[in-house]
Amino acid sequence: MTITRTCIVCGKILNSSVPEDIYDDGLENPPGGGIFFHTSGNYGSTVLDSIVDHITVTGYICDECLKERAGSLYVQDDERSYSDTTFMIYLQEKKELYQKLKEEEMTKKAENKITKNISDDVFLELLGKFMNSYYEIAKLKAENDQLAKIVELAKKHMDKEHPAYALLELAE
Repeated sequence: MTITRTCIVCGKILNSSVPEDIYDDGLENPPGGGIFFHTSGNYGSTVLDSIVDHITVTGYICDECLKERAGSLYVQDDERSYSDTTFMIYLQEKKELYQKLKEEEMTKKAENKITKNISDDVFLELLGKFMNSYYEIAKLKAENDQLAKIVELAKKHMDKEHPAYALLELAE
C-alpha cells in the first residue's frame, strides 16, 4: 500500500524513513523528518468518537511544525500521567541534558587520554624519567655552550698555522 505522509499542520509531504520493500505496512512505516500518531477519537469530539466509529486515524506532523508548536503540546509519561511541562520545556531540558552529558563525555575522554590506565606509581616513575632526561639535556647544552666558549677562546689565542687550529675549526 503506498500512502502519502502529509503533515497535518503545514501540508509538507514526508518521505518514508525506511524503504517500502523492507517495511511493507505503509501506515506503520515512520516518516523521515517527522512523527506519526494514532487516535481513535474520544468522547466530546463531534468528528471522531471511538465508541461510535470504531476506527483509528493516523496522522503525521513534520519536525519543524512540532518544534514551532511545542508550547501547545504537553508531556505525558509512561504511566499516562500528565505534567504541566510543555513539550517545548521538555525539548529544552532534553537539549540541556544532552549538552551536559556530551560535556561530561568529552571531559572523561580528555582525562582518559591523560591518565589512561596509568597507576600513580607508574606515572611518578615516568615523570621522574622525564625530569632526569630534561636535566641531562640541559646539562649537555650547558657543556656544549662551555665547549663552544673554550673553542672560541683557543682560536683567538692560537696561531692559525698551528696544527691544532684545524681541529678547533672542526669542533665548531
